[in-house]
Amino acid sequence: MFNLNTVGSNCAEAVSVNPITGTVKVSFRNGYGPYTYRNISRRQLAKEVVANAFRGDSVGEFVNGMEWSSTFKR
Repeated sequence: MFNLNTVGSNCAEAVSVNPITGTVKVSFRNGYGPYTYRNISRRQLAKEVVANAFRGDSVGEFVNGMEWSSTFKR
């Protein structure tokens, strides 16, 4: 699992991704979660891990897009 930088995010408190299994765990700042999202593209996850390491942007767009392209389990 890789922990993404969530410093600039208003929605996500913690985001952990596993590109090998295609899963993401998200805890939201409003107290909801943690949610586990499955069946995420491994390529998308690897790309996000690398991009997050080089930028200080929010992970909100990634989390929002991931919610619509996956199945999740609480």
